[in-house]
Amino acid sequence: MAIISGDLADGSCVVEEDDFLPLKEVDMPIVFTAGNHDFYPGVESVYKACKNAGIIILANKGMEFKDLNIFGLTYSFEEIETVGVGELGNFIDEDKVNIINYHVPNYWEGFSSLGFDIQLSGHTHGGQFYPVVWIGNMLMYNMGLFKKNIGGKDKYLHVTTGVGSMDYPFRWGTDSELVVLKLRSKY
Repeated sequence: MAIISGDLADGSCVVEEDDFLPLKEVDMPIVFTAGNHDFYPGVESVYKACKNAGIIILANKGMEFKDLNIFGLTYSFEEIETVGVGELGNFIDEDKVNIINYHVPNYWEGFSSLGFDIQLSGHTHGGQFYPVVWIGNMLMYNMGLFKKNIGGKDKYLHVTTGVGSMDYPFRWGTDSELVVLKLRSKY
């Protein structure tokens, strides 16, 4: 399964309904939850292009896939209605791996306390260039895999640097990446 944690669009141009059609050829489910850049060209056009490409949109809703219980929490701009803590807590299934796909690497401890095992995020672009890379690494979960024991259980946050860039089409100090996470049962 491929999970996209937002910013499928970069916000610099209109997204046409056929723009993501090459992703229709991918031989696995693709799940997408919108990030801030997806709203700039109009999130409805991004959603339409996703639907045409067969991409599963998780906009403040969840799904099950094998042993995974995945909730897509849409990035909020204040005016966008979001999901309450109660609804998120009710989504948890103790018999599955609970994943929250949330664009920004915020609220990890809170989501973990509700029962989410893994948070998948992006947004930071890893800082994209120096000195922002160093500052980002000091102040926030900027990029990489993080592990913390919360409530007596190991919980994980992964923050991808993504494949694109913001504002300026270059990177200095970070690489574009597609991340492969292998989930293993504890014995």
